[in-house]
Amino acid sequence: MSRDRLASITADPGVLSGQAAIAGTRVPASVVLDCLAAGMSPKEIVAQYPTLTSAGVQAAAAYGALLAPRGAAPAGPRVRVKLDENIPRSARHVLIAAEHAVDTVVDEDLGGASDPQLLAAAAADEGLLIALDRELGDIRAYPPGSHARILVLRPSDQSARTVAAALVEVVAGHDLTTLAGTVTVAQRGLLRIRRLQ
Repeated sequence: MSRDRLASITADPGVLSGQAAIAGTRVPASVVLDCLAAGMSPKEIVAQYPTLTSAGVQAAAAYGALLAPRGAAPAGPRVRVKLDENIPRSARHVLIAAEHAVDTVVDEDLGGASDPQLLAAAAADEGLLIALDRELGDIRAYPPGSHARILVLRPSDQSARTVAAALVEVVAGHDLTTLAGTVTVAQRGLLRIRRLQ
């Protein structure tokens, strides 16, 4: 995580009672994080809060990752991510804010493709396939090590906002680079990670 980004977060006792805010604004970092969790894009957030810049939104995302209860992802290599067509496009912004490279199944003309086709496309990029498809979490069908990596989100409901919020929680609290060769299921704030034995 860039120290330059974190320098854009200030805590001045005379502004918002010392609450962490985007430098030069009265917009708390927590507001930006809530907007990202709700599935808003950085552009939409900036449109709603005119004193913010896209750099401020990225600073808030970096700050949120730093405060995550399970530790933040370290600076360094990021993951190529392929979003299944059942993941809302707003989730893409969550990953981009965390500096991951993101493609969607639809962008690659794989809409309606079979699970093996999606996994092959993700493996070709050495990427992480993120989906809501519970079958992809079945290690009997997709054993760890037989593909690049799979992350199955199992939110309480599958609305765009809830899915984006679940993804914010995963990205802020876990280093996605450690999921190589795994089948991972994210549910209720916990990750169940299956690795090659």
